[in-house]
Amino acid sequence: MLVHPPPLRRRSLGGPVLAGLFLLPLAAAAEPPDGRALYHGFVPFAAGREATPRRLPPDLAACANCHGPLAEGRREGGTAAPRIAWAALLRPRGELPPYASAEAVGQAILAGTGRGGRPLDPVMPRFRLEGAELEALLDHLRRAGTAADLPPGVTADTVTLGTVLPLSGPAAAGGRAVLAGLAEVFEAASAAGGVHGRRLRLLALDGAAPGTEAAMRRLLAQLVHAVVGGMWPADAAIEAMLAAARVPHVGSLVVRQEARETGAWTADLLPPLAEQQAVLAQAMTGCGGGGPRLALRLAAAAPGGEAGTRWFDAAAPLAAARRDGPPGCLGLGLGGLAALGGPPPPGWETWLVLPFPAALLRPEPGGPRPEPWRQLGRAAARLAVEWLARAGAVLHEGSLPEQRAATRGDEPLPGLPVRFSRQRRHAWDADVIEITGAPRAAITGASSP
Repeated sequence: MLVHPPPLRRRSLGGPVLAGLFLLPLAAAAEPPDGRALYHGFVPFAAGREATPRRLPPDLAACANCHGPLAEGRREGGTAAPRIAWAALLRPRGELPPYASAEAVGQAILAGTGRGGRPLDPVMPRFRLEGAELEALLDHLRRAGTAADLPPGVTADTVTLGTVLPLSGPAAAGGRAVLAGLAEVFEAASAAGGVHGRRLRLLALDGAAPGTEAAMRRLLAQLVHAVVGGMWPADAAIEAMLAAARVPHVGSLVVRQEARETGAWTADLLPPLAEQQAVLAQAMTGCGGGGPRLALRLAAAAPGGEAGTRWFDAAAPLAAARRDGPPGCLGLGLGGLAALGGPPPPGWETWLVLPFPAALLRPEPGGPRPEPWRQLGRAAARLAVEWLARAGAVLHEGSLPEQRAATRGDEPLPGLPVRFSRQRRHAWDADVIEITGAPRAAITGASSP
């Protein structure tokens, strides 16, 4: 289901609304603590670092760090932190009796008094909490790890996903093709019963007209569970916004300078420019037949490869050097292909580096001309559907990023496996094709949107 969010409306601040502004401090003070946010460390305890004897910062003092985001228990630093979902607390554990009441669970949190009055391991902090904070935490533990434990963007029957794409301006054709691929996959998944019984709802915003940052702020205000297949110029500020909101970006089509720029909450489909440039440099070492080797730089990093290739920062001087010398070998990226402004020069061996497998451009036998940007949208959406399925019916903010490291060999597009790891945050390696003598119409579909 594809939804275009309505524009945000300005509200008049007349009469009762203005009067109500004077009551805002009182209303804010009366708002109860969010037990889920406290459990996950999304907000600090009222005592700040003084909430624990070791003065831990909120993210380290979070219950989820040791006991897991779903209170499922885990091993942390050689110590086994037990399962603390409510049903587990009210059952015996081995020879130890259950907690007799909510008050007993509260004493475990505040004083380290465990089952049957036994002291808990000293590793477990003794928390200094306000009464309302303790009640909020206990209330969350009653829901943690159950169907009622719902992160933003998830309801009992729907997962809301979002994307920001260039839907207007010069790159609109590519952006709309990606959106068509996303919508096609999500609508098919929903029609087939959804993922764990939840239909997939897609919110799509144009990042070209208002700018990516404004579009992303508006999208995050809609409470999406994840961004999928978003495409915009690489921007560290956007990565920071997603991380702060704890919203993953699955199947990102952002092309970065270097791999280290990909945030922990992001899974890119496409390799960074530095890797694309290195692959092109390697391909250039064996071409040209003794003629000059000229290439257009893709990344700020040094190209590498063997000496003998002249790298240019702009298309104009490269074109001049090409005119002044004998035919040789020309190396380009998708952006360079667009800047060339015409077909590959006759007599020159021309190589094009792609940010995806070359097979993406090959039509099926007797099939229609390939649509690479729509295919990329499909790949991003299928990756998201697969990760949602693997994450299970009970989701949390980190459910999808947790799937990334274990994803190797999956094929969101037939014959095009992806590969991630703990260190590797992009799915595909760069590929190189020779386009010597190819008519421009045959390769325009792959041009940078």
